[in-house]
Amino acid sequence: MKVLTSHRDEIFKQWVVDFFVEMGKKPTQFYFDYIDIRLMQRGDTTPESQAWLKKNKNQNDEVKEFVNQSIPKDGMISPLILITIKHWHWDVVRECFWNTIPFVIHTGNNRYQYALANNYTHIGSIVIGPHVDPRVWNYLQIELRKPLNKKLKLNKFVLEEAEGINRAHCYWNT
Repeated sequence: MKVLTSHRDEIFKQWVVDFFVEMGKKPTQFYFDYIDIRLMQRGDTTPESQAWLKKNKNQNDEVKEFVNQSIPKDGMISPLILITIKHWHWDVVRECFWNTIPFVIHTGNNRYQYALANNYTHIGSIVIGPHVDPRVWNYLQIELRKPLNKKLKLNKFVLEEAEGINRAHCYWNT
């Protein structure tokens, strides 16, 4: 097993531990793990994403080159953000994805491609289940763009059972 880890994995591993201690079980709607790359599919296959990639080819090529040079030298800064294929977010573009592959990469397609090209089998990932509000992963995406020397405004993620539906609530320092 060859794992692509990130500098921030420990933060997210602690969330899983905290949830287990508090709830007595592993989280299912929002968690961190080292996910097998065979269980991931690129999220940039939608018509909207393909149009953006075509329009911004040079910019994306520069990002890919940066990723390919920086990971071997400096490591991966943040984990990928994966969203289950079952999330309603994908309903309007579901035909763009394989239903047999459980996770779609929301953030980290270039890092995923790097991992594939360099024979990694697993990647540190934040996994988002079917009932999590998209505002949670949008906020996470913004926070994870911060440089390593900046503190993330995330101190705890708590998953609660509310009226039979798992909902993710994000609590952060303001």
